[in-house]
Amino acid sequence: GVITTGRFADSKRAGAGARRPKGGASVAVVAADWLTDLRSALAVVSPPQLAVACVVAVSGSAPRHPGTKMVVAQDGRQWGTIGGGRVEHEVAQTARQVAQRQVGEVATHHLVRDLAMCCGGSMTVAIIPGRVMAPLLDAAQAQLDAGAALVLTIGRDGNAVAIGDAPGGYRDVTSPPARVIVFGAGHVGRAIAPSAARAGVDVVVCD
Repeated sequence: GVITTGRFADSKRAGAGARRPKGGASVAVVAADWLTDLRSALAVVSPPQLAVACVVAVSGSAPRHPGTKMVVAQDGRQWGTIGGGRVEHEVAQTARQVAQRQVGEVATHHLVRDLAMCCGGSMTVAIIPGRVMAPLLDAAQAQLDAGAALVLTIGRDGNAVAIGDAPGGYRDVTSPPARVIVFGAGHVGRAIAPSAARAGVDVVVCD
């Protein structure tokens, strides 16, 4: 048979465009979507007007896991989500200030005590200036495209990020997309392939 390979693109995938902040909204995103979000943001906003919020630690129950990222512009536009609700609102407001000053920050929010959310845990978020993250974009994408996990070390003050392991920082790992192989390009395969692609999976169809 003929083997067809490729990624099935879908413009409705989470993170494909900017959104205005909405309290309580939560969107499922795959691990590497933050690179697409950052690239989309850089297409319309210069690096000195952006910040990237990255969840670097959680304790107890929290809406998102470490590694989740959200890009925020100085004017309030957002790409991606760190879980919605008051914690996202507070982080977005700080990120707007970081985008303006281009000086990083790291903040910890207890979701019940500080924000009256029902999750019960806490989240530590590093908010990194766009001037720091933008130069890493192409090298980070190339590493994932090669099928390797992307490891970032984020400085404890949010002002430095390096590709690879380094001492004294937060370790952030982005996995390359998983791969699903679909045997048969009939009506079932044609339904499975785009659905898997929307979940952020690399799709190979064999027929």
